[in-house]
Amino acid sequence: MYVASHDPVGAGNHYPTCVFHELTGLWCPGCGLTRGTYALLHGDLPAAVSLNVFTPLVLGVILMTWVAWVRRAWGRPPRPIALRLPRWWSPALIATVLAYGVVRNLPGFHALAP
Repeated sequence: MYVASHDPVGAGNHYPTCVFHELTGLWCPGCGLTRGTYALLHGDLPAAVSLNVFTPLVLGVILMTWVAWVRRAWGRPPRPIALRLPRWWSPALIATVLAYGVVRNLPGFHALAP
């Protein structure tokens, strides 16, 4: 995996910058995910969460999607999701992510910035 072997903060990296941050100077809800992924893949959970609180969640979803893809590629049906989420879960997650994007830019909440 490229992120595991190439530090996003190190010199010579080829990671794109966040367009939203470049244009506005504000942190979007996704800012810090690449650096958080690098930290998590190197076993530093506190650093990963401090860069973006959604890093473990996003990586979990990516891993589950990859496993489902591999199962289909091998001719096996994907496993059904054991937990059926209520209808309000998706809008609540979107609202939480948007609220996180707003709060991390407010004065006094600099600890949420990556």
